[in-house]
Amino acid sequence: MVSYLKYGEIDTIRWNKAVADDPTYLPYGFSWWLDAVCPGRWDGLVFDDYRAVMALPREPFSLRRPFSSQARPQVQRPPFTQQCGPFGNLLPGDVPDVFGNLPSGLNSFVLPLTENVVAADVPPPYTTSLRTNFVLDLSPDFDTIRTGYHKSLRRKIRKHSPAVLLPADAELVVACYQDKIGPKAGLKAKHFTCARALIHAAMNHNAGHCYQLQSETGELLATGFFPNHNGRIINLMPVSTALGYEREGMALLIDEIIKRHRGPGNYLDFEGSDIPGVARFFSYFGPERRPYLTVQ
Repeated sequence: MVSYLKYGEIDTIRWNKAVADDPTYLPYGFSWWLDAVCPGRWDGLVFDDYRAVMALPREPFSLRRPFSSQARPQVQRPPFTQQCGPFGNLLPGDVPDVFGNLPSGLNSFVLPLTENVVAADVPPPYTTSLRTNFVLDLSPDFDTIRTGYHKSLRRKIRKHSPAVLLPADAELVVACYQDKIGPKAGLKAKHFTCARALIHAAMNHNAGHCYQLQSETGELLATGFFPNHNGRIINLMPVSTALGYEREGMALLIDEIIKRHRGPGNYLDFEGSDIPGVARFFSYFGPERRPYLTVQ
């Protein structure tokens, strides 16, 4: 049985249990994550007695005005949320049931699903497009992981090492992201409000880290926010400073993250990318390609 529940009807304790039990170890479906990126503006599909769940984030994601029941909502991916579900103990037939139980009156539906969903499970008239993601197994020892790097990447890291990985506060991470990424990505003030809320929510749930990378002499090279659930650490909001671009700050940052979080059962999720140059850079670390679908 699949039930459509409005935001206020959802039992978040049982909802979060389903997300925590999902084998992908992705954090995007937790209620605290959704409340940060689309506060009060998501409903959900619940399978059986919270065996599995699927969030339905609604547009527009206004932080000032409440959702109007008179409007025809759009179901869309909220900011900083790569994969939206379903999460939990999924059974055959669950994915088609998502589309058979959507609320009536939707203006549009465009949502990325988790990496375990295959196109054959998505019924017509919905269409799918394949998105790029890379995931690196951090179980081997660090030297073994490094042997999987592209030789040019190893050379750059040797040339510009050492660097120092330190904790950072949320404001530094968001300020760097706003300065370097915001103009190129067309982000607005509401996106950075959302970023701050998400970082604080993750830190409050012991589910994320803010880092800065400095040179030996204390110069800032890169920053990033890295959500972490059950050993899957996600490369969210990474930024190089101007000096970092000159000194391979992003390569050094990711290398240090791998060193810091290496361990049995751990993974680094690169969080993309469909941009060819970025995808090529990520591939130099030797990760596995794990694509996912966007459905509309």
